Amino acid sequence: MNADEFESRFRQFLPKVAKYLGYRVPSGDVEELASEIFLIAWKKQASCPDGLELPWIYKISGFVV
Repeated sequence: MNADEFESRFRQFLPKVAKYLGYRVPSGDVEELASEIFLIAWKKQASCPDGLELPWIYKISGFVV
């Protein structure tokens, strides 16, 4: 998957990830952590099961938090 495909596929999850983080970390850390989460997702995208992208992102988020 190229960068544009990744961005279009995962852009929809950013608000949900930000909300998830907002309940768990100080608000000033949300943007930085979200960036870290999506960087990890980009690097490990081959291990993402089709159709389970959001739960997979939440799992990464849990490890980052």
